[in-house]
Amino acid sequence: MIPKLVKAEMMPNLRLKLFFDNKEIRFLGTNSSKDFIEKNSILKNMFSAWGASLSSLSGTGQSLEIAKDGSLSIENHTLSAKDVYELSVPNLSELKI
Repeated sequence: MIPKLVKAEMMPNLRLKLFFDNKEIRFLGTNSSKDFIEKNSILKNMFSAWGASLSSLSGTGQSLEIAKDGSLSIENHTLSAKDVYELSVPNLSELKI
């Protein structure tokens, strides 16, 4: 069974800190693989929309929305609960800026 996303926090450099109902913390962002974002068009669209919507006046969590089923929406782009979990990584060091 896929853990359910219960909280998401924006981090610098278009990264997210994700909290799941099983107390696990994972991270979502640009992966070390050069073509990771290109291979995941939904994720690419989400991060493009997210980057375009950020400003110095934006509050944290302003463009993030978590549905009851654990799916994550950023600026009208949605990742299923399964994709959120499978595309995220357990260690921040696995992401690059």
